Amino acid sequence: MVISSEFWPTFREENFQIPGFAKRKMDLYSIEYKQLKGMRKLDWKTGLGTIEIEVSYGEEVITMRVSPLRAVILHQFQNSSECSIDLLTQSVKAPPSVVKRNVGFWVSQGLLKEISSDVYRLMQEWNFDHKAAVKHVLELY
Repeated sequence: MVISSEFWPTFREENFQIPGFAKRKMDLYSIEYKQLKGMRKLDWKTGLGTIEIEVSYGEEVITMRVSPLRAVILHQFQNSSECSIDLLTQSVKAPPSVVKRNVGFWVSQGLLKEISSDVYRLMQEWNFDHKAAVKHVLELY
């Protein structure tokens, strides 16, 4: 999303730390942008917009559009199948309430399950019926 302070109101964004691999790519893009545009520079608003991700379980692959923070939180489960809110809060550098709210999204999607107080596990099988959910959303419109 490209925004300009001259044309857009201020946004309430959730600040967090993006993973190193994404930060490096953003830094490279910023350098090339500055070379192309002269004195202009990018001010990344990492909490705004959406990211298209592919979530795979076995042979099933689902494409989803989620907030950057939700994508970063799910990414944390690639290294470990279990993670606590405290650990997620430390790794993404976001307030616990914000992290918990975004973890709740993945719980509602059937990808994570709370196994003890504020500790979540990546589910081995996806328990969310996306076909039924898509049908339900289409029926609403």
